[in-house]
Amino acid sequence: MALAVAAVTVALITYGSWVRVSGSGLGCPDWPLCNGGLLPGEDRAAAIEYGHRMLAGLTMLMVAVLGVLAFRRRREAPFAAPFLVGAAVLILVQAGLGGITVLADLPGSIRLAHLGMGMVVLGLLTFGGLALLSRDWQLPRVRISPLPLALVAAGTIMVGGSIVLTQTSFGCLDLPTCDSEATTMATWLHSLHRTLGLVLAAGIVAMAMAMRVQG
Repeated sequence: MALAVAAVTVALITYGSWVRVSGSGLGCPDWPLCNGGLLPGEDRAAAIEYGHRMLAGLTMLMVAVLGVLAFRRRREAPFAAPFLVGAAVLILVQAGLGGITVLADLPGSIRLAHLGMGMVVLGLLTFGGLALLSRDWQLPRVRISPLPLALVAAGTIMVGGSIVLTQTSFGCLDLPTCDSEATTMATWLHSLHRTLGLVLAAGIVAMAMAMRVQG
């Protein structure tokens, strides 16, 4: 069930990206209502934003139920329970950030925090789901710790979000370096994003090889 909820969370994050690229972030300028009503009406932007809220509500309910069940059965699944209970707590924070994002007219810092919190919730659900697959499951013991790799992945995502928020997605079109027309901000963000991506790819390959050697 936890992995199924994680899949729904992925769908929610993907939907949130659609809200952003379609310019529908303020389709419903108030919260929790939409244009003062319970339904979005016929406006396309409002309908897209409203759909995101409905999926977010469903996801929050599923995560909350999962967290309650995990807490009640924490003795049966001691490793999974902290992850799933943590996800249930943070999904409430995530909902609050979503409301603040709308009410504050989409400030970049809050939008970035909203994205980051969503990825944390997804990570907790994934680890909790893996732990539930087997009572004897534990993090793989390899020389390369998965925690730094997870932090690099999170950093890659957050820097990518910063590129979008600063509207520099097309600010560095050359590889491997930026062209002379790129601004300082675009050069810095794109260079950092590419570097983190390379480190992440190398880390994943190294960890996969280490796990294969250890069987």
